[in-house]
Amino acid sequence: MEIVDRLMVFPTSSSRTNVKCRLVCARRSRDLLAKKVDGLLIRFRAILSRLLENKSQLGEVMRDAAFSLAEMNYATGSLNGLVLETVDKARTRIQCRQEIFGGVRLRIYEPYRSGDDPFEFIGLARGGQQVARLKKNYGKAIDLLVELASLQHNFQMLDQVIKATNRRVNALQYVIIPRLERTLAYIITELDEYEREEFYRLKKIQEWKMKRHNGRFSYNPVQDANIFDDTDEDLLF
Repeated sequence: MEIVDRLMVFPTSSSRTNVKCRLVCARRSRDLLAKKVDGLLIRFRAILSRLLENKSQLGEVMRDAAFSLAEMNYATGSLNGLVLETVDKARTRIQCRQEIFGGVRLRIYEPYRSGDDPFEFIGLARGGQQVARLKKNYGKAIDLLVELASLQHNFQMLDQVIKATNRRVNALQYVIIPRLERTLAYIITELDEYEREEFYRLKKIQEWKMKRHNGRFSYNPVQDANIFDDTDEDLLF
């Protein structure tokens, strides 16, 4: 027994219209999702290139920060533990904002600094230049790490959305649309067959009537006229 992958519908004009509308909607959805994938891929490649660039800079930035710390410790001896204990809250904080791109919510992390610098007076005796360089290098490292975290999160988010959207496009392209096309072709074929059968039936009836009126069958116009006579007795049930 042959198994045909199509919808189980009864071939009527209404079902043909319904399947045709579904086919048009499926094709339009496939085109829109394909355009969405193209837009997401453009943003995905931009984030990927930026991510690779920042990762290549990360080693150099962290190395400069570590050397700056070593230089500062050599110049000043060491940071006073009491000074470090006076810090009760972080001066550098991270704020998050959302950006919607192609229906996908992307998170953008940005560092911002608030409050007074707790190490403002460190290095007045000696090593002030090294302390300033240390602050600058570590601030640059923090900004780079925050940007990397934002890019990495958006990279993973876009990767998941692109894969899911591609699966939907493939399902529409290779499963749903061919199934609807086969269903529509089946309905059209059946309706055409019904029309041919109806045409053949009407043609046979016409031939039968012509033969009847030509005398091949007994024709009594009075008897035929009394077929729908209302003078018959009523039937009692």
